[in-house]
Amino acid sequence: MESLKRRNGENLRLKKLFEATKKQFEVATLEVPKVRGELDGALVEISELEKSIPTEREAAVQEYLSSSTFHLAIKPYYAQEARFEKRKWMAVLDHS
Repeated sequence: MESLKRRNGENLRLKKLFEATKKQFEVATLEVPKVRGELDGALVEISELEKSIPTEREAAVQEYLSSSTFHLAIKPYYAQEARFEKRKWMAVLDHS
């Protein structure tokens, strides 16, 4: 009889432990999609930031096109050629 009482007590303890663990598992299971959604959002944001950062080449071309060196190299009376040259380099940047 004493053995059955101990076994019953142990079973009750294990049942309580199981219920607590089950509850924790349910809570964790509900958190997974939320965390996954946050992670996906962060990855999209990182991807967009990477696309917005210009490469060194793009930055150098942009700097050159806006520099006085470019404007001095293309004399003012060659304005049409200067606009063409600038459009050409902008097209190069767009296709990079």
